[in-house]
Amino acid sequence: MGIAELFPADGAVDQDLNINLRWTIETDTVMAAPSHYRVFLGTQTPLPLVMDSLTENSFMPGTLAPKTVYAWRVEAYRDTVIIASTPTMRFTTGREFTYPLAVGLRWIYWHETYSYTADGQPNPVYRDTGRATVGIVGFTTIWDYIDAYDFYIMEQVGAEYHTCHFYLNNIEDGLYTLDYTGTSLIAPRLVVEHSGKRFLFAGRVFDSPDQLFSALRGEMVYAAKRPGPTPEGYSPTISYAYPLRLGHQWTYRDHTDEGYPFRIDKKVIRREQVSTQAGVFDCLVIQWFWDIDDDGMWESGIDGYDYLAPQGLIKREFYVAKVGTQPYDNPEEIVYYDFFDGYTLTAHGRGWEHPDGVTPGTTIPAPPGRR
Repeated sequence: MGIAELFPADGAVDQDLNINLRWTIETDTVMAAPSHYRVFLGTQTPLPLVMDSLTENSFMPGTLAPKTVYAWRVEAYRDTVIIASTPTMRFTTGREFTYPLAVGLRWIYWHETYSYTADGQPNPVYRDTGRATVGIVGFTTIWDYIDAYDFYIMEQVGAEYHTCHFYLNNIEDGLYTLDYTGTSLIAPRLVVEHSGKRFLFAGRVFDSPDQLFSALRGEMVYAAKRPGPTPEGYSPTISYAYPLRLGHQWTYRDHTDEGYPFRIDKKVIRREQVSTQAGVFDCLVIQWFWDIDDDGMWESGIDGYDYLAPQGLIKREFYVAKVGTQPYDNPEEIVYYDFFDGYTLTAHGRGWEHPDGVTPGTTIPAPPGRR
């Protein structure tokens, strides 16, 4: 009987701040398997007990401090008797921020898109609300040589559900979006429903605000493409470029990207504490910039911000001014409105399930205060 294949190994460096400690148990025919484990982790001596009566052979301690040496060990028990233990091992955490990636992580967001008046209040011209659940459901290899985490995204609007898969990983200098497939409101729907209107912005025509915001998020390329050979001319995008420090700016999309018409940059502009239904988070605020007409100037009338914490994306907000609404049956009648699109974290943790335990086809009520 013994505990083996421990991760991280003794002496490991540059470990994720949201590390998932794990191990295997070597059993024999004489002694029964453990009933539970005890995990010790910390920087103090003696090591503090951080988890008792753990029945799984993995443990996520939460967000650790950057560039810190941690010690840890595991004890295996059968009822009240210790049957195996590890020596004390040490690992060092890495840089200040990497996006949390582990199979089983889950985030639930409240999503709303609406037109609004000059004083920032929603008006009845357009409003769409719902829930989006994002879960890491697997770890796979795409294009036969790149490892990626499989983000399964299920978004509910009214009684409808839309799903897609995004494939991401932390690779050296950033969190890369490597590929995606399927349809949702986060990735563009292939069949777009609309209310008899076109939506006009920056010389382009969209069938719905969903399609407009999908384009602004850089998600109008390679929708519904499943993992396979690397598409010619395609380069994975850096969703978040490390190290995420104040003033750091990078290009997310460029004019030269195959099939994508305009450049998008992102920049870390400040730190801010954000409160949501899921808790209070210390965030880096990342601003988006767009050059839609390829004149080398960032567009006015568009504001976009990500609020990023060690727990993941906490909030995303886009504001777009002067979007034209044009009826199909009366193209001369164009009325302009401002639009907002936002995702706000309402819960996060481990384990995949439908939001609030509902099944597809069931309407999910709005969070308190958002009806």
